[in-house]
Amino acid sequence: MTITRTWTLALLCLAACRNPRSTKIPPDLADIGKIQSSLDKLDSADRRRVATYEMRAHMGAIFGNNPPPAGVTIGEAIDSQKSFELAEAAKEAQEKRVAAEAGAKQAIERRALDSSVTVGLLKVAPTTVG
Repeated sequence: MTITRTWTLALLCLAACRNPRSTKIPPDLADIGKIQSSLDKLDSADRRRVATYEMRAHMGAIFGNNPPPAGVTIGEAIDSQKSFELAEAAKEAQEKRVAAEAGAKQAIERRALDSSVTVGLLKVAPTTVG
């Protein structure tokens, strides 16, 4: 009887101490509650990343992209979302850089145009035909 209790206690400790990042995410979002205890062990930033990954993956499937792969672990979802966020930040920084360069170029061209165009006003006396 004590051996059974020892093994039961050891299995419970292993289950409780298991790394939540190794937990597989169920392919059906309706079953996400089955891994709630693993999600609860994550910090808020990683929980957000898992939720965002799942939303991005499933929304992509709705709009014709490939569905999320089966057997993705929480850790893989977190890493994938981090990579996605870094790539998006790099793309946004590049877009801002291009916009700033275009604005600077436009300002230079405007100054060049402003300095080269001279507008003069002449007063013309009316003439009579006759």
